[in-house]
Amino acid sequence: DMLYLGTLNCREGCQIWKTNDGETWEKMPLPGGDGFGMKWNIYAWSMGVYNNSLYVGTLNFKPDQGCQLWKYNGEQWLKISLPGGDGFGEKENYGIRNMVEYNGEMYVATATSIFSRKQGCEIWRYDGNTWHPVIGEKGVLDDGFGNIYNKYAWSMVATSNGKLWVGTSNIQPFGRGNVFGSTGCEVWCYDGKRWMEMVGDESNSGAGGGFGNRCNIGARSMIEYPENSGRVVVGTFTLDVIDFHCFKGCEVWMNVPFGCRY
Repeated sequence: DMLYLGTLNCREGCQIWKTNDGETWEKMPLPGGDGFGMKWNIYAWSMGVYNNSLYVGTLNFKPDQGCQLWKYNGEQWLKISLPGGDGFGEKENYGIRNMVEYNGEMYVATATSIFSRKQGCEIWRYDGNTWHPVIGEKGVLDDGFGNIYNKYAWSMVATSNGKLWVGTSNIQPFGRGNVFGSTGCEVWCYDGKRWMEMVGDESNSGAGGGFGNRCNIGARSMIEYPENSGRVVVGTFTLDVIDFHCFKGCEVWMNVPFGCRY
């Protein structure tokens, strides 16, 4: 077995390293060099395996560029064409934040500039040949699950009971300058047919945005636990974006009962 690791490098561009024993590391040659030939690809931000190939999604800080997706088949790298070009046709989609296989397809979730007043995160599904929009750009829901301030699809997991869970980060630019607000993160669940808001101000679960705490601006991590239980555990990124001196600590939440409740 091989472990692959992607780096953040703001000067030369991201790198990919691999190891089969956890002690000896080998730097992988990338097309064009570090950053896949572009120093603006500063971060190998996400990785996923689909159809026995390794996929790497980048964070691209070039102002007019957008994220990129690369595939490694064990022998060579190939850049995957995205609908509309890099960033799925929108430069504001500067990063691919998550990739998860679900129902035989790969779901790819973006991170969007927190300064954008028009775009939120997007999710696309890919069968190895064709892309289809899921969230945003004429998917079943608009950008950010209908809330453009859901800027990141920050966590995503497919559970053993056939559900796809997505946690967002929510941040709102107000007025001029670096003044922000937030109504708290949201968590959404998909059963293959429809999306349900499980955490958020419009949810039926009673859990408002940020699990009732607007300082929980991000559902930062997510995992199915216990294994094969259908339950998800969500860890938050907690920060008062109005008073940056106020740090209250992260929180951890588990959904009860199992799976999505309809």
